[in-house]
Amino acid sequence: MKPARRVARPPHHLVLVCLGLLPLWACVPADDGLPPLEHDEPADLVPAPEDTGKGDGVPSSFDRNRLMDEAFFDNGADVTTAEVQRFLEHTPYGIRSFLADEETGGQSVAAALTQAAREHSVNPIVLLARIQSEKSLVSKSSRPSQHTIDYALGCGCPDGGSCSSAYRGLGRQIACGAKTLRARHDDSADGSGEWRVGKTKKTLDHVSITPANDATASHYAYTPWCLQGSGGTWLIWNVLRKFVLHFEAQGSSVGGGGNAPTPWVGTVCDTDGDCAFTAAGKTGFCHTYSMSGDVTGGYCTVKCEGTCPDRSESAPTFCAADGAGGGRCVVKADVLNDTCHDIPGTLATEADRFVGESGSAAATAIVCLEPR
Repeated sequence: MKPARRVARPPHHLVLVCLGLLPLWACVPADDGLPPLEHDEPADLVPAPEDTGKGDGVPSSFDRNRLMDEAFFDNGADVTTAEVQRFLEHTPYGIRSFLADEETGGQSVAAALTQAAREHSVNPIVLLARIQSEKSLVSKSSRPSQHTIDYALGCGCPDGGSCSSAYRGLGRQIACGAKTLRARHDDSADGSGEWRVGKTKKTLDHVSITPANDATASHYAYTPWCLQGSGGTWLIWNVLRKFVLHFEAQGSSVGGGGNAPTPWVGTVCDTDGDCAFTAAGKTGFCHTYSMSGDVTGGYCTVKCEGTCPDRSESAPTFCAADGAGGGRCVVKADVLNDTCHDIPGTLATEADRFVGESGSAAATAIVCLEPR
Protein backbone atom coordinates (compact mmCIF):
# COMPACT_ATOMS: atom_id res chain seq x y z
CA MET A 1 0.00 0.00 0.00
CA LYS A 2 1.34 3.40 -0.91
CA PRO A 3 1.58 5.63 2.17
CA ALA A 4 -0.53 8.75 2.15
CA ARG A 5 1.99 11.03 3.77
CA ARG A 6 5.56 11.99 2.94
CA VAL A 7 8.52 12.57 5.18
CA ALA A 8 11.75 14.46 4.86
CA ARG A 9 14.45 13.29 2.55
CA PRO A 10 17.50 12.77 4.77
CA PRO A 11 19.98 15.63 4.19
CA HIS A 12 21.66 14.62 7.45
CA HIS A 13 23.50 11.96 5.47
CA LEU A 14 25.90 14.72 4.47
CA VAL A 15 26.59 15.37 8.11
CA LEU A 16 27.32 11.71 8.71
CA VAL A 17 29.78 11.53 5.84
CA CYS A 18 31.65 14.57 7.10
CA LEU A 19 32.88 12.64 10.14
CA GLY A 20 35.61 11.08 8.09
CA LEU A 21 35.30 11.37 4.34
CA LEU A 22 34.58 14.97 3.40
CA PRO A 23 35.98 18.38 4.41
CA LEU A 24 33.94 20.50 6.80
CA TRP A 25 32.45 22.71 4.10
CA ALA A 26 30.88 19.66 2.49
CA CYS A 27 28.86 18.93 5.63
CA VAL A 28 26.40 21.77 5.05
CA PRO A 29 23.23 20.47 3.37
CA ALA A 30 21.77 22.53 0.58
CA ASP A 31 18.05 23.17 0.04
CA ASP A 32 18.10 21.91 -3.52
CA GLY A 33 14.35 21.56 -3.91
CA LEU A 34 14.34 17.77 -4.04
CA PRO A 35 11.02 16.28 -2.88
CA PRO A 36 10.91 14.44 0.45
CA LEU A 37 11.09 10.66 0.56
CA GLU A 38 8.11 8.51 1.43
CA HIS A 39 7.96 6.71 4.76
CA ASP A 40 6.57 3.20 4.30
CA GLU A 41 5.09 2.61 7.77
CA PRO A 42 1.70 4.41 7.98
CA ALA A 43 1.40 3.69 11.73
CA ASP A 44 4.35 6.02 12.38
CA LEU A 45 2.36 8.95 11.00
CA VAL A 46 -0.45 8.50 13.52
CA PRO A 47 0.19 10.99 16.37
CA ALA A 48 1.43 9.45 19.61
CA PRO A 49 -0.99 9.47 22.56
CA GLU A 50 -0.58 12.30 25.04
CA ASP A 51 -0.44 10.12 28.17
CA THR A 52 0.15 12.37 31.18
CA GLY A 53 2.75 10.93 33.51
CA LYS A 54 4.03 8.36 31.01
CA GLY A 55 6.76 8.39 28.41
CA ASP A 56 9.50 9.47 30.80
CA GLY A 57 12.02 11.79 29.14
CA VAL A 58 10.00 12.49 25.96
CA PRO A 59 7.35 15.27 26.03
CA SER A 60 3.76 14.08 25.65
CA SER A 61 3.08 16.64 22.91
CA PHE A 62 5.35 17.81 20.12
CA ASP A 63 7.54 20.78 21.04
CA ARG A 64 9.78 21.55 18.09
CA ASN A 65 12.28 23.30 20.40
CA ARG A 66 12.51 20.42 22.90
CA LEU A 67 12.25 16.97 21.37
CA MET A 68 13.41 15.11 24.49
CA ASP A 69 15.02 15.69 27.87
CA GLU A 70 18.78 15.92 28.15
CA ALA A 71 18.96 13.16 30.76
CA PHE A 72 17.00 10.82 28.50
CA PHE A 73 19.28 11.43 25.51
CA ASP A 74 22.49 11.04 27.54
CA ASN A 75 21.54 7.83 29.28
CA GLY A 76 23.12 5.00 27.37
CA ALA A 77 23.38 2.54 30.26
CA ASP A 78 19.96 1.89 31.80
CA VAL A 79 18.25 0.02 28.96
CA THR A 80 19.75 -3.45 28.73
CA THR A 81 20.38 -5.74 25.79
CA ALA A 82 17.74 -8.12 27.12
CA GLU A 83 15.17 -5.30 27.20
CA VAL A 84 15.98 -4.23 23.63
CA GLN A 85 15.71 -7.85 22.51
CA ARG A 86 12.31 -8.16 24.21
CA PHE A 87 11.18 -4.98 22.47
CA LEU A 88 12.21 -6.36 19.06
CA GLU A 89 10.40 -9.62 19.75
CA HIS A 90 7.22 -7.82 20.85
CA THR A 91 7.12 -4.50 19.00
CA PRO A 92 4.46 -1.78 19.27
CA TYR A 93 3.47 -2.73 15.71
CA GLY A 94 2.07 -6.05 16.92
CA ILE A 95 4.72 -8.06 15.08
CA ARG A 96 8.07 -9.66 15.83
CA SER A 97 10.72 -7.59 14.07
CA PHE A 98 13.12 -9.45 11.80
CA LEU A 99 15.83 -7.56 13.71
CA ALA A 100 15.19 -9.89 16.65
CA ASP A 101 17.05 -12.60 14.69
CA GLU A 102 19.56 -10.40 12.88
CA GLU A 103 23.24 -10.43 13.83
CA THR A 104 26.09 -8.05 13.08
CA GLY A 105 29.74 -8.56 13.89
CA GLY A 106 28.97 -11.80 15.70
CA GLN A 107 26.46 -10.24 18.10
CA SER A 108 22.74 -9.60 18.12
CA VAL A 109 21.35 -6.29 16.91
CA ALA A 110 20.17 -5.66 20.47
CA ALA A 111 23.71 -6.10 21.77
CA ALA A 112 25.17 -3.87 19.04
CA LEU A 113 22.67 -1.14 19.90
CA THR A 114 23.36 -1.17 23.62
CA GLN A 115 27.12 -1.34 23.10
CA ALA A 116 27.12 1.70 20.79
CA ALA A 117 24.74 3.48 23.16
CA ARG A 118 27.05 3.00 26.11
CA GLU A 119 30.21 3.89 24.20
CA HIS A 120 28.73 7.22 23.07
CA SER A 121 26.27 7.91 25.92
CA VAL A 122 23.20 7.91 23.70
CA ASN A 123 19.99 6.21 24.80
CA PRO A 124 19.53 3.03 22.72
CA ILE A 125 15.83 3.85 22.34
CA VAL A 126 16.91 6.95 20.42
CA LEU A 127 18.93 4.75 18.06
CA LEU A 128 15.96 2.40 17.60
CA ALA A 129 13.72 5.36 16.74
CA ARG A 130 16.30 6.57 14.21
CA ILE A 131 16.45 3.15 12.54
CA GLN A 132 12.66 3.07 12.29
CA SER A 133 12.39 6.65 11.03
CA GLU A 134 15.04 6.06 8.38
CA LYS A 135 14.14 2.64 6.94
CA SER A 136 11.19 1.27 8.98
CA LEU A 137 13.30 -1.74 9.94
CA VAL A 138 11.75 -2.21 13.40
CA SER A 139 8.26 -2.62 11.93
CA LYS A 140 9.32 -5.17 9.29
CA SER A 141 8.61 -8.82 10.10
CA SER A 142 10.47 -10.12 7.06
CA ARG A 143 14.00 -9.28 5.98
CA PRO A 144 14.22 -6.40 3.45
CA SER A 145 16.97 -5.98 0.86
CA GLN A 146 20.57 -6.23 2.02
CA HIS A 147 21.23 -2.66 0.85
CA THR A 148 18.40 -1.39 3.05
CA ILE A 149 19.93 -3.14 6.05
CA ASP A 150 23.49 -2.13 5.16
CA TYR A 151 22.56 1.57 5.24
CA ALA A 152 19.93 1.48 7.96
CA LEU A 153 20.82 4.93 9.29
CA GLY A 154 21.81 6.51 5.98
CA CYS A 155 25.38 6.94 7.14
CA GLY A 156 27.73 7.54 4.22
CA CYS A 157 24.93 8.12 1.71
CA PRO A 158 25.09 11.75 0.53
CA ASP A 159 22.08 13.09 -1.35
CA GLY A 160 22.55 12.72 -5.08
CA GLY A 161 25.50 10.34 -4.65
CA SER A 162 26.15 6.66 -4.07
CA CYS A 163 26.62 5.19 -0.60
CA SER A 164 30.19 4.75 0.62
CA SER A 165 31.25 1.15 1.20
CA ALA A 166 33.25 2.38 4.22
CA TYR A 167 29.96 2.63 6.12
CA ARG A 168 28.33 -0.54 4.78
CA GLY A 169 26.88 -2.90 7.34
CA LEU A 170 24.34 -2.64 10.11
CA GLY A 171 26.96 -2.61 12.86
CA ARG A 172 28.85 0.27 11.25
CA GLN A 173 25.61 2.16 10.72
CA ILE A 174 24.61 1.80 14.37
CA ALA A 175 28.05 2.87 15.60
CA CYS A 176 28.16 5.82 13.20
CA GLY A 177 24.65 6.96 14.13
CA ALA A 178 25.50 6.96 17.84
CA LYS A 179 28.83 8.69 17.22
CA THR A 180 27.25 11.38 15.05
CA LEU A 181 24.46 12.16 17.50
CA ARG A 182 27.02 12.47 20.32
CA ALA A 183 29.33 14.64 18.20
CA ARG A 184 26.55 17.04 17.20
CA HIS A 185 25.36 17.15 20.83
CA ASP A 186 28.85 18.08 21.99
CA ASP A 187 29.16 20.69 19.25
CA SER A 188 26.11 22.37 20.72
CA ALA A 189 27.45 22.05 24.25
CA ASP A 190 30.75 23.77 23.41
CA GLY A 191 29.09 26.44 21.24
CA SER A 192 30.74 25.39 17.98
CA GLY A 193 27.74 23.77 16.29
CA GLU A 194 25.58 25.32 13.62
CA TRP A 195 22.68 23.97 15.64
CA ARG A 196 23.10 24.85 19.31
CA VAL A 197 21.15 25.79 22.41
CA GLY A 198 19.59 29.24 22.32
CA LYS A 199 20.49 29.99 18.69
CA THR A 200 17.49 30.40 16.38
CA LYS A 201 17.94 28.73 13.00
CA LYS A 202 15.59 27.75 10.21
CA THR A 203 15.12 24.18 9.05
CA LEU A 204 15.10 23.27 5.37
CA ASP A 205 11.31 23.52 5.44
CA HIS A 206 11.68 27.10 6.76
CA VAL A 207 10.58 26.58 10.37
CA SER A 208 12.40 28.67 13.00
CA ILE A 209 13.86 26.50 15.76
CA THR A 210 15.55 27.59 18.99
CA PRO A 211 16.87 24.39 20.61
CA ALA A 212 16.15 24.28 24.34
CA ASN A 213 18.84 21.69 25.00
CA ASP A 214 21.83 20.02 23.36
CA ALA A 215 19.85 16.83 22.68
CA THR A 216 17.39 18.74 20.51
CA ALA A 217 20.18 20.60 18.72
CA SER A 218 21.84 17.27 17.94
CA HIS A 219 18.74 15.96 16.19
CA TYR A 220 18.29 19.05 14.03
CA ALA A 221 21.97 18.87 13.07
CA TYR A 222 21.32 15.27 12.04
CA THR A 223 17.96 15.98 10.32
CA PRO A 224 17.42 19.70 9.60
CA TRP A 225 13.71 19.33 8.78
CA CYS A 226 10.71 19.86 11.07
CA LEU A 227 7.73 18.72 8.91
CA GLN A 228 5.25 18.58 11.77
CA GLY A 229 2.68 15.88 11.16
CA SER A 230 4.46 14.28 8.23
CA GLY A 231 8.17 13.66 8.78
CA GLY A 232 11.48 15.21 9.77
CA THR A 233 12.17 15.69 13.47
CA TRP A 234 8.44 15.41 14.16
CA LEU A 235 8.61 11.83 12.93
CA ILE A 236 11.65 11.17 15.16
CA TRP A 237 9.75 12.52 18.18
CA ASN A 238 6.53 10.67 17.31
CA VAL A 239 8.24 7.29 16.86
CA LEU A 240 10.41 7.85 19.94
CA ARG A 241 7.37 8.71 22.05
CA LYS A 242 5.59 5.51 21.01
CA PHE A 243 8.72 3.41 21.59
CA VAL A 244 9.22 4.83 25.08
CA LEU A 245 5.61 4.10 26.01
CA HIS A 246 6.02 0.54 24.75
CA PHE A 247 9.27 0.01 26.68
CA GLU A 248 7.53 1.27 29.82
CA ALA A 249 4.56 -1.03 29.22
CA GLN A 250 7.04 -3.93 29.08
CA GLY A 251 8.41 -2.91 32.47
CA SER A 252 11.66 -1.32 31.29
CA SER A 253 13.38 1.70 32.79
CA VAL A 254 13.74 4.05 29.84
CA GLY A 255 16.56 6.19 31.24
CA GLY A 256 14.71 9.48 31.57
CA GLY A 257 16.49 10.44 34.77
CA GLY A 258 16.41 8.92 38.21
CA ASN A 259 16.13 5.41 36.79
CA ALA A 260 19.69 4.21 37.21
CA PRO A 261 19.87 0.66 38.60
CA THR A 262 21.13 0.11 42.12
CA PRO A 263 24.85 -0.61 41.65
CA TRP A 264 26.05 -4.16 42.25
CA VAL A 265 28.67 -6.58 41.02
CA GLY A 266 28.57 -6.43 37.22
CA THR A 267 26.87 -3.02 36.94
CA VAL A 268 28.38 -0.98 34.09
CA CYS A 269 30.42 1.93 35.48
CA ASP A 270 32.86 4.69 34.61
CA THR A 271 34.23 5.63 38.05
CA ASP A 272 34.30 4.27 41.60
CA GLY A 273 31.49 6.69 42.41
CA ASP A 274 29.19 4.57 40.23
CA CYS A 275 29.75 1.60 42.56
CA ALA A 276 28.53 2.97 45.88
CA PHE A 277 27.72 -0.30 47.63
CA THR A 278 29.18 -2.60 50.26
CA ALA A 279 29.23 -6.39 49.90
CA ALA A 280 30.49 -8.79 52.56
CA GLY A 281 32.07 -5.85 54.35
CA LYS A 282 34.01 -4.71 51.28
CA THR A 283 33.49 -1.48 49.33
CA GLY A 284 32.56 -1.66 45.66
CA PHE A 285 34.83 -0.10 43.05
CA CYS A 286 34.90 0.27 39.28
CA HIS A 287 37.22 -2.09 37.42
CA THR A 288 38.06 -0.46 34.08
CA TYR A 289 39.67 -1.84 30.95
CA SER A 290 40.47 -0.79 27.37
CA MET A 291 37.93 -1.79 24.72
CA SER A 292 38.94 -0.21 21.40
CA GLY A 293 41.02 2.86 20.63
CA ASP A 294 40.53 5.28 23.50
CA VAL A 295 37.19 3.73 24.56
CA THR A 296 37.15 2.35 28.11
CA GLY A 297 34.74 -0.11 29.66
CA GLY A 298 34.09 -0.88 33.29
CA TYR A 299 32.01 -2.90 35.75
CA CYS A 300 31.50 -2.74 39.49
CA THR A 301 33.27 -5.32 41.65
CA VAL A 302 34.71 -6.02 45.12
CA LYS A 303 37.82 -7.87 46.27
CA CYS A 304 37.22 -11.47 47.27
CA GLU A 305 38.63 -14.78 48.47
CA GLY A 306 36.78 -17.97 47.71
CA THR A 307 33.20 -16.72 47.40
CA CYS A 308 31.20 -13.62 46.49
CA PRO A 309 27.79 -12.43 47.69
CA ASP A 310 24.75 -12.82 45.42
CA ARG A 311 21.71 -10.56 45.19
CA SER A 312 18.15 -11.43 44.25
CA GLU A 313 17.27 -10.63 40.61
CA SER A 314 20.96 -10.14 39.70
CA ALA A 315 23.25 -12.57 37.91
CA PRO A 316 25.12 -15.01 40.19
CA THR A 317 28.65 -14.02 41.09
CA PHE A 318 32.02 -15.79 41.18
CA CYS A 319 35.36 -14.97 42.81
CA ALA A 320 37.78 -15.00 39.88
CA ALA A 321 41.54 -14.72 40.01
CA ASP A 322 42.45 -11.20 38.90
CA GLY A 323 45.91 -12.04 37.52
CA ALA A 324 47.64 -9.93 40.15
CA GLY A 325 47.70 -12.38 43.04
CA GLY A 326 44.21 -11.59 44.28
CA GLY A 327 40.59 -12.10 43.41
CA ARG A 328 37.64 -9.93 42.41
CA CYS A 329 33.96 -10.67 42.13
CA VAL A 330 32.54 -10.98 38.63
CA VAL A 331 29.17 -12.13 37.31
CA LYS A 332 28.59 -15.44 35.64
CA ALA A 333 27.41 -15.45 32.03
CA ASP A 334 23.67 -15.56 32.49
CA VAL A 335 20.35 -14.69 30.85
CA LEU A 336 20.16 -11.69 33.22
CA ASN A 337 23.15 -10.12 31.44
CA ASP A 338 22.35 -11.58 28.01
CA THR A 339 25.39 -13.87 28.22
CA CYS A 340 27.66 -10.90 29.01
CA HIS A 341 26.35 -8.66 26.18
CA ASP A 342 25.01 -6.19 28.77
CA ILE A 343 28.58 -5.51 29.94
CA PRO A 344 30.35 -3.96 26.92
CA GLY A 345 33.79 -5.31 26.16
CA THR A 346 33.39 -8.56 28.10
CA LEU A 347 33.05 -12.09 26.83
CA ALA A 348 31.81 -15.33 28.35
CA THR A 349 35.12 -16.77 29.58
CA GLU A 350 36.12 -19.75 31.71
CA ALA A 351 37.85 -18.54 34.89
CA ASP A 352 39.44 -20.20 37.92
CA ARG A 353 38.21 -19.45 41.41
CA PHE A 354 40.58 -17.43 43.57
CA VAL A 355 40.73 -19.49 46.74
CA GLY A 356 43.26 -17.46 48.76
CA GLU A 357 43.06 -18.37 52.43
CA SER A 358 39.32 -19.03 52.36
CA GLY A 359 39.51 -22.83 52.36
CA SER A 360 37.00 -22.96 49.49
CA ALA A 361 37.30 -25.76 46.98
CA ALA A 362 38.92 -25.12 43.63
CA ALA A 363 36.38 -24.46 40.88
CA THR A 364 35.86 -22.90 37.47
CA ALA A 365 32.93 -20.97 36.02
CA ILE A 366 31.93 -19.22 32.80
CA VAL A 367 31.99 -15.54 33.71
CA CYS A 368 31.95 -12.10 32.07
CA LEU A 369 35.55 -10.94 31.64
CA GLU A 370 37.33 -8.53 29.33
CA PRO A 371 39.82 -10.19 26.95
CA ARG A 372 43.36 -10.33 28.34
